[in-house]
Amino acid sequence: MPNGTPSIRVAVAEDHALLRDGIVLQLSTAGVTVTAACDSADELLACVYRSPPDVVMVDIQLPPNWSDEGIRAAEAIRRDMPDIGILVLSTYVEPAYAYAVASIGTQAIGYLVKDRVTSIETLLYALGRIQRRECVIDPEVVQALLGRARRKPAIATLTPREKSILQLMAEGRSNNSIAKELSLAVRTVEANTAAIFNKLDLPEDPAANRRVQAVLTWLHGR
Repeated sequence: MPNGTPSIRVAVAEDHALLRDGIVLQLSTAGVTVTAACDSADELLACVYRSPPDVVMVDIQLPPNWSDEGIRAAEAIRRDMPDIGILVLSTYVEPAYAYAVASIGTQAIGYLVKDRVTSIETLLYALGRIQRRECVIDPEVVQALLGRARRKPAIATLTPREKSILQLMAEGRSNNSIAKELSLAVRTVEANTAAIFNKLDLPEDPAANRRVQAVLTWLHGR
């Protein structure tokens, strides 16, 4: 795989045959081992339990009802096989779906909008981060989430700079990356991050990822 990305095994669930075949071809050409190519949640679960991959890439809407079968399959996989990473793909920028995905866990999880995955490099980058136990959320989805959150009281306590940092934090950026993006010193980002955690009442907890919790807390309006 490019850029030194470790070899990765991926199971794909997508009900549109042409799109599924295209994804499988692109991944295989890039050196990814595709362990399964499924058109339903039930088939995905059967394949994953039989031959566990590193990451499952699943569409939200799958047969038979084309509602949230993909999310429910992802929940089952995370419950039964927590070491498997999950990348959910959606046709829509839907905050409710994004929150449902984030609620599955704060590590090795991702949510991307299909129309914004414009190159195999974008997909490989997301898969690599998920394999490294990171959280990946499409920036357009983050904008929608934070737009909804502006109705919540907690948003009023954050400064414009803190909001900008929280938005980049929700995309999975590190403090160094945020500092570079906003042309700030890393210490300034660290200080603002601490202020965000304080304003959203997120004390230190070694068992929790406060960076992801900050976004979820904001959405809840806690």
